[in-house]
Amino acid sequence: MELTGKWELERIVQSNVTIKKPTLAKGQMEVSLIFKDKGELEGTSSRNYLTGFYETAQQNTIQIGGGGTERAETSWGNMFVNALPNVNLYDLKADKLILYYENNNQLIFAREQ
Repeated sequence: MELTGKWELERIVQSNVTIKKPTLAKGQMEVSLIFKDKGELEGTSSRNYLTGFYETAQQNTIQIGGGGTERAETSWGNMFVNALPNVNLYDLKADKLILYYENNNQLIFAREQ
């Protein structure tokens, strides 16, 4: 299974509470990440574009870094943007990507077809 490709955020799990993706309002974008070859990363939060890098290592460790535009985020976008720099592990299953951060909190993505 490949990490490369586009992934759309479906759920966030924080302190054992699951927050599902809200319905998009006008002017909002899907929260997504695109893992490219050579460690390049692109993405969108609810209202901003992100660019950066990622690096994976043994035992499913991952580091993600970068930046982006800074328009006012929705609460969904804020949770994603605040969690992303703290991601340290990933789990890749058939069409699902889970990024772990801070005490087993999770960003759960579906592969976009």
